[in-house]
Amino acid sequence: IRKKYNIDDEREDLLKCIDEWTVDLAARGGKFHGGAKPDLADVAVLHNSPLAAQKPHRPPHMVRTIEVVELLVIMPSAQRWKCRLLFSRIDLCREKVEVLRLPHPSDGKLANFLLTSAGRLFEVNSFERSGYNRGSIFVGDETLVRDPHVLLGTEVAPVMLLLPFLANQKGSQDRFVTFTDIILGASTEYSDCREAFKHMVTLCRDGLEKQLACVCETKAVSKDAEEKVYRFSLERLAAWLAVNVRKTTEQAISSDLYFTEVGECATQELRRERLSRFMCELCCHFAMGDADLVAKVARRLDVDVSQPLVPSPAKEVGPPAVETAPVNQKRIRPSE
Repeated sequence: IRKKYNIDDEREDLLKCIDEWTVDLAARGGKFHGGAKPDLADVAVLHNSPLAAQKPHRPPHMVRTIEVVELLVIMPSAQRWKCRLLFSRIDLCREKVEVLRLPHPSDGKLANFLLTSAGRLFEVNSFERSGYNRGSIFVGDETLVRDPHVLLGTEVAPVMLLLPFLANQKGSQDRFVTFTDIILGASTEYSDCREAFKHMVTLCRDGLEKQLACVCETKAVSKDAEEKVYRFSLERLAAWLAVNVRKTTEQAISSDLYFTEVGECATQELRRERLSRFMCELCCHFAMGDADLVAKVARRLDVDVSQPLVPSPAKEVGPPAVETAPVNQKRIRPSE
């Protein structure tokens, strides 16, 4: 930021002097990339992942697949700047990013998504350790983040946002419709975020048309025309999800990824069937709670999902019984 906006300030604590920089820049008639305050493009600091250097035997497509982006995100409730971490594969130096509120495929409720200028869509999830044992996070080789609040930006296929609408069109699933009809119907269904949805479609149109062909039956309107019509297919959707689960499983196996259900580091070797089962549970999260769809995906992967996918809640434990000390037991004095 100092170099880009020619700011003569050698202090290292950005949190203390960023407001002064804003005033100083405004006094000189300048402005930040996003307006009066710095935005993501102004304050992003990119770090190359140390994982690529530690795994020289990985194939070329595995190198530098993770970039850690350290951001400053304004917190309106606290009226101050706090440090956050965003783990994502977005290159903020090349792509502009905006936050959109779009319906989540799992429940249809509005959720935060990142949309890049290149037409890539990222789901945003937040992870923060609570309590006194919050700890800190090491980023790269030289950065220590005091506040362990992590945002995960995971790229998702834009067609995922259309799945609830497509699945709910039970009366019209027997007929083919155009891409325009699908988008108009979905924008009407998503009336509370219509403008954001249309903006997403504008940037992601090419990807959406290709992905619709993965979850729908298609046919050309005429021999000479490039326009296609679509009809939603549950079998194609199950096949597409199975392909994604299989690819994710292979990626995790080749990356030496270890995990447990509670998110802690695991020491045992990752088993393929265990990861496939975990991914099927993740499919259930995105599949609008459709057990039939998850069963179809599981059959394609030879995974047993006969048991409940989500672990049952732990049994409530009553208060411990009051122990009565024997009559002849020595009583402990307060000083002892």
